[in-house]
Amino acid sequence: MEHVEKIYPGVVALRRKLHQTPEIAGKEFKTQATILDYIKDLPLEIHPPYLETDVVAMLKGGKGDGPNVTLRADIDALGLPENTGAEFSSQIPGMMHACGHDIHTAMLAGAARILSEMKDELKGTVRFVWQPGEECVAMGKQLVEAGAIDNPLPDRMTAIHVCPGLPVGTIALKYGAIMASSTHFKVTVKGKSGHGSAPFKSVSPIIAAAAMITDLQQIIPNRIDPQNAAVLSFGIFKSGASDNVIPDEAVFAGSIRALDMKTAHLVADSLVEICEGLAKAYKVEVSFDINFSYNVTHNDKEQTDIAAKVAKRSDIPVVWLEKASMGGEDFCYFLEKAPGVYIRLGAGEDQPPLHNSKLLPPEEMMKYGIKYLVEFALDALKDK
Repeated sequence: MEHVEKIYPGVVALRRKLHQTPEIAGKEFKTQATILDYIKDLPLEIHPPYLETDVVAMLKGGKGDGPNVTLRADIDALGLPENTGAEFSSQIPGMMHACGHDIHTAMLAGAARILSEMKDELKGTVRFVWQPGEECVAMGKQLVEAGAIDNPLPDRMTAIHVCPGLPVGTIALKYGAIMASSTHFKVTVKGKSGHGSAPFKSVSPIIAAAAMITDLQQIIPNRIDPQNAAVLSFGIFKSGASDNVIPDEAVFAGSIRALDMKTAHLVADSLVEICEGLAKAYKVEVSFDINFSYNVTHNDKEQTDIAAKVAKRSDIPVVWLEKASMGGEDFCYFLEKAPGVYIRLGAGEDQPPLHNSKLLPPEEMMKYGIKYLVEFALDALKDK
């Protein structure tokens, strides 16, 4: 903790700079430059970017060859105007760090500084990954496919996400599925336009699309085992530009969430089957864009136990979660390559939820996150 207190002011300054300059997925060039500036004096081997805006750096221990521990943070922000009133509020109109990724980024940078100071005590390597595009586009999958965590593959991995609703500094853990899969879909319905006074001369895509949305509601209760959690929700319905014109096209879109991929595919297949059947009945054409963006985030049991042990040794309270979140997380693609654990870190019981314009996780929580990341790495790499 002495190391943490020593570097804490610099980590706070880093967090505030990141918070003031949020950037959306794949556009995090200033964020990347800020990270590189903070770690430029550390003994790290910095890799050329795999996806333009990522930062991947390796620390080699002074005790020779050994395991690899990979620590990951996501760096992107959201397209959302900030409403926190903080002195260091976003300076970019319409964008803010409403999911705590500025906190994640700063904690990982702080851990990199402390572990660099302890380099001579380490046997093995630590890989630090600052990943772009976690929100909406799941660039974690692209980063893994580009080889960012190869050579060597990690022996263990971890990632942290801020968790409003939990006391500051508390770590929440769960074996197995901790985050759901997230599948995004768009359905395009094409009919025949015409005058609103003579609907019999046209084919309304609005009526067909409305029928589809209504019938799709029966998938979860009638086709999915109630013991297999799944969610089907709609967020977009677009059609027409005038109240006396029946349009040519209607579009609706939404997401499917599930705690196993078999269920996710069953819901998606059912969606297609029902919409195609109704398209025939309503004499319209229908097409689909279905993107299985995020798989289930699945914690390895052994690594979860290690996380609990590390937290206990660090005097960090642990809460065991009974239920998984139905939100998605692209750390799932890291966990499909090597064993690891995804944890939640308490941001305060009175904090607004994630993706809220007033979310402002307290900086004090970063001390616990940094300590956890460092201890997780030391548990594997410190030469006993």
